[in-house]
Amino acid sequence: MKLDQALDEIYKNLSEELDNINGIEFQKKQLLSNEMTPVEKLLNYYCIFDVINSSLPREKSDGDALFFEIEKKTLENKNIMYAKCADVTFSFWILFSTMIRIKDVKLDGVRKNKEGRYSKNFKVISNLLNIKDKEIIKRTMEMFDYQAKEYWTRGNLFLLPDKTNSYGKRLMNNDRFRLTEDKLDLTLWQCFKGGKLSIYFQDNNEKLVEWIKSEHLECMFSRDFFCIEFDGITKELNYDDADIFKTNIQCMYSQESRYIEREYLFSELSENEMKNYIINLQKVIKYRNNRFIKDCENS
Repeated sequence: MKLDQALDEIYKNLSEELDNINGIEFQKKQLLSNEMTPVEKLLNYYCIFDVINSSLPREKSDGDALFFEIEKKTLENKNIMYAKCADVTFSFWILFSTMIRIKDVKLDGVRKNKEGRYSKNFKVISNLLNIKDKEIIKRTMEMFDYQAKEYWTRGNLFLLPDKTNSYGKRLMNNDRFRLTEDKLDLTLWQCFKGGKLSIYFQDNNEKLVEWIKSEHLECMFSRDFFCIEFDGITKELNYDDADIFKTNIQCMYSQESRYIEREYLFSELSENEMKNYIINLQKVIKYRNNRFIKDCENS
């Protein structure tokens, strides 16, 4: 499901609530505008949600859950709790705001949080959209164009295990963000036996490997994957025979083949390392989209 389709569905579901809110006329008008770039549309969506505080269920207002709700007919398990289990492979705002921090973008009258990033709220995003003509903002937005366009496609979405934590709650998406900032390599690292997310796989590596393969994340365990050029990631490419072990998880921020060895924060990375992460993430999204399309063709 492409970005415009997702926003169109969300807008239909939210139209009544949006019509009753004053002060965001520009955001409402621009939500589906063809004049906005994919990044601007996604930021605009965040802008509206900071204000609207929708009472609609997540599967009608959140693109992650909405995707699986629309695709439910084609999925094997039609009874899974999509609103609880759907998640994106990365937090767009965390990556985007980290690059804004690295570029030292100044926003008038807005404070940064303790991580040195701007918070995701109406005031910050409105400010960013209003200064989009500045070259530094424009270049940063262009860097995320692919991720924004593919944000709510299957290649960028997880269907997390329908399992609960030690408190009996389905919170893997929340725990994952809290523990890893939604980093893909660290998410996998924490899912293996003994990791802080392994409870969602019953601390069982066999169950984890089964999930990794079902989500076509096997590419994350291949030493040569991140060395391949983006255009070289074709529908024929697969890593079904990859050795899926914790010690083989590839580091997302490295330009060369390198295993993940420790926890890290985005705030610790250099600009080049952040760019590497973004480029490698694009490769993962493309690979996964190709594999899921291939699955549909073969079913």
